[in-house]
Amino acid sequence: MRTLRAWVIRIADLRRRRTRESELADELESHISLHIDHNIRIGMTPQEARRQALLALGGLEQAKEQYRDRAGVPAFEIVWRDLRDAWRRLRRAPGPVLVIVVTLAVALGVNGTVFAIADSLLLRSFSLPQLDTLVVVSETTPDGDRSWTSPATFLDWRRQSSSFEALVAVAIEDVELGEHSAPERLRAVKVSHDFFALVGRPAHGRGFLEEETTFGRHRSVVIADGLWRRRFAADPAIVGRSIVIDSVPHRVVGIAPPHFDFPYGTEVWLPLAFDAGALASRDRRVLFCIGRLTDGVSLERARADMSAIASDIARQFPETQRARGALVQSLVDGFVEEGIRPLSVLLHVSALLVLFIACANIANLLAALGAQRRREVAVRCALGATRAAVLRGVWLEHISLALVSVPLALAVAGVTLQLTKASMPARLAPVVPGWSMVDVDARLMLFTTLLACVSAGLFGAYSAMHAARNDADALKEGARSQTAGLNPMRLRRLLVIAQIAFVLPLVVTAASSWRGAFRLLNGAHGYDPQDVLTMRLTLPERHYAEQHMMRRFVASVLDGLRHDPAVNAAAIVNVLPSTTFNETRGVEVLGREAAGRGEPERVDYRVVSSNYFVTMRIRMVSGRSFAEADVESATPVAIVSASMATKYWPGADPIGRRLRDAGQPDAPWVTVVGVADDILHDWYVGRNSAMVYRPYAQDPARDVALTVRTSAPAAALSRVQAVIRSVDSTRPLNDVMRMNDVIDERLTGPRQVARMMAGLAGLALLLAILGLYGVVGYSVTQRTHEIGLRVVLGASRSDVLRLVLGQASRLTLVGLAVGTALALGTSGVAEAVTFGIAPFDPVWLIALALGVAAISLVAAYAPARRAMTIHPAIALRHE
Repeated sequence: MRTLRAWVIRIADLRRRRTRESELADELESHISLHIDHNIRIGMTPQEARRQALLALGGLEQAKEQYRDRAGVPAFEIVWRDLRDAWRRLRRAPGPVLVIVVTLAVALGVNGTVFAIADSLLLRSFSLPQLDTLVVVSETTPDGDRSWTSPATFLDWRRQSSSFEALVAVAIEDVELGEHSAPERLRAVKVSHDFFALVGRPAHGRGFLEEETTFGRHRSVVIADGLWRRRFAADPAIVGRSIVIDSVPHRVVGIAPPHFDFPYGTEVWLPLAFDAGALASRDRRVLFCIGRLTDGVSLERARADMSAIASDIARQFPETQRARGALVQSLVDGFVEEGIRPLSVLLHVSALLVLFIACANIANLLAALGAQRRREVAVRCALGATRAAVLRGVWLEHISLALVSVPLALAVAGVTLQLTKASMPARLAPVVPGWSMVDVDARLMLFTTLLACVSAGLFGAYSAMHAARNDADALKEGARSQTAGLNPMRLRRLLVIAQIAFVLPLVVTAASSWRGAFRLLNGAHGYDPQDVLTMRLTLPERHYAEQHMMRRFVASVLDGLRHDPAVNAAAIVNVLPSTTFNETRGVEVLGREAAGRGEPERVDYRVVSSNYFVTMRIRMVSGRSFAEADVESATPVAIVSASMATKYWPGADPIGRRLRDAGQPDAPWVTVVGVADDILHDWYVGRNSAMVYRPYAQDPARDVALTVRTSAPAAALSRVQAVIRSVDSTRPLNDVMRMNDVIDERLTGPRQVARMMAGLAGLALLLAILGLYGVVGYSVTQRTHEIGLRVVLGASRSDVLRLVLGQASRLTLVGLAVGTALALGTSGVAEAVTFGIAPFDPVWLIALALGVAAISLVAAYAPARRAMTIHPAIALRHE
């Protein structure tokens, strides 16, 4: 408030100073008039009389400076006056000013878009209290990868560690809300009783009590605010009532605050209760842990503490914990998907290169404007303006241009962010941490404003430096050197070379990202996703307690679809290909020694019906597929993938080999009867992984996906719904999608990166081409006299064309040479962007370089054509 009052007083004083300034000017003018009258009386001409009168005072402005009242805030007044002068000068060139503002706004807008996404996903992923003290604690495998942990190990961690104020466990498990009428599949998590004390208390009701996590007394639930409003009409009386979850009544004890969905878009929180079997087994790893560091405990100390505890547990339980450690990460690092940080860095660097190219173009344009005003600057210096005053005016012009572009840049960022958010599948948006926070906010405004000021310094440094030069030659009428010292063509050419050099790596990386996304979407998957309809089914334990009940349900559904004309083939699988879900199991191979690391090697595990390979069109490499005879009472059989056969039986025939589930000591030995082709399931972690298939009849699962090959999806879906209603009317279908859409949804990340890289590369290429066009065009203008002389001396139109295009070609070739070196040096970036799907290809580099060269020559042709039409007589008179 005191500062505001001071500025109000200063502004009022400024108004008074303006009045005094006007009075001072009138008084000085009256003195000058007296001197003029005296000089005329002694015989001087009126012009000489005024000149001598001004000399007697030392100049009008100098006299004002000498006699004016200097109290108050002269610095504020000077800046305000210079700012008005800067705006007055800018208004005299509306066209170039508009080009500068739009160019800078677009470059700032794309930088703001990248910043807003990275800021939300990496820095503000969660709106949780004291976020900087929250950590994720995970087990590590013998290979050093992050792993889930078991209930027994979690309880040991919580009991032995002193680094955490609280440590809670979380298990992700989707549930079904409702029974018989409009059942709904929801994302749910099971949590320790002190979970809400750690991350924030419910808005209504309470969290879980410790006794509610006792097995058998764990039928309580906290629901999300959105679910409360959508399903229960925001009725506060729902707290204390029972709702049916997975066919079991649960009492609602709380309602989460609005917009709270931690973790992963959760809508239902359930108490985590461990039965005796879970507590006895350490290889049943289904939990991840969240903790809050104790006051004064650093992340490094917590890591050392947990490492010591993990080593002690490994010594006590070598069968399951040997070579297993503990990993402590910040909450954001623990939840951010692998690869997000390097991709964020890549996008930021690309956006900054776009800004540099834009600033180079603006610098060239400002230099050209400065050259036109060189005489004006020289006159100001001759009249007594200091170098500091000239520099101050120029910098104020640049800052004004930058600040004017900020609102437009925020509008560009807002539109781009909305388009980016609209392209995110609705099913994925809630489970991406921080995605809901991506928007134009105060942080983005501050970032854009600061970046605009930095950009003003970047593009204004050169023109400001030369604007302050007191060049007396500029006062000479018709001086040929009027722009020579102000804007050397050498620097302008260097800027164009740098622009083209930076564009090529961007174009190469963008092309690689598009190639990678295209290959993932349309390349070989090991199965045929065309005309496949998928949907998920869940068989709750309350209704399907025995395995034979699950087998009967699946057999009835498949029998009902077998002869339907709209269904070509149908099958069941526990995990669909190309999804974020996976199921792995440790395997023991007969005759193969264990790796000796304390735990068996894990492979992808699939439970399928007999017609699965036909439905998905997965090729059998050798052996046979599953048959109807592979039932529970038959010999246990399995099919392995080609990669697994190569890994476990290199150079040998895997048919007839035996393996079993290493997690169950009494598990039967299973005979390999076939080898199937590899399928592409997860291109982020590993492709063509070792995989074991088992018949559903011999190892049924509760959560399954139904795959239907059909050329009439609507009719097939209607038939599926009718068949399931006839078998069990309470079983809803969830996540009904075409297989192509499943793959497309899984590719959201690479596709978003490809789009952003393509946009940045395209914008950079456009700006670089405009820069080349501007330099060549300016060169033609500067060399008009020379071109006229050449034509007079016999040069043809083709000679002039070669002259201009030759200059453009040299700039382009040098830029491409430097850009090629940069692209080769950053070749690993292109592979990283595509997760190795689209490796660096020199042929693509050459093709893209030739494409950039061709576009550059097309851009240079317009000023070259203008040069060809220069008339010699006009050119020789040109100055």
